[in-house]
Amino acid sequence: MKREIKFRGKTKGTKEWVCGDLSTAQLPNVFVFPVDGLHSPDYYQVDPESVGQYINVIDQEKNELYSGDIVNVYNSRNNIENVGYIKWSDYECGFIIHIDKVSRSWNPRPSDDGLMLKRVGNIIDNPDLIKTKES
Repeated sequence: MKREIKFRGKTKGTKEWVCGDLSTAQLPNVFVFPVDGLHSPDYYQVDPESVGQYINVIDQEKNELYSGDIVNVYNSRNNIENVGYIKWSDYECGFIIHIDKVSRSWNPRPSDDGLMLKRVGNIIDNPDLIKTKES
């Protein structure tokens, strides 16, 4: 299985979201180079706090999911619905959905275990959608 590596960040100037390759070679400045297949010389300086990695999963509406995304999580097995955000866990060595002080390990194939995901925002633009935010 080929894993796509790309990142998303919010530009410092226009406050727009851009996706592509990440460069941290000039820290504290962070840049995203759009991946468009044309080897574009364009690049964007992004807010380092806004950077999220693509996790190679799409939600039920075909949106790519990134770390920092806030998702509505519905478990069809037990009819439970929650809202959480996607983050990296060093302990789990993978991405997790953090739900109100309880982190759930996440299988990258959510439909396999009865989970349905829908992106509803992100922790930068919509922090009010989650009750707590861990750093």
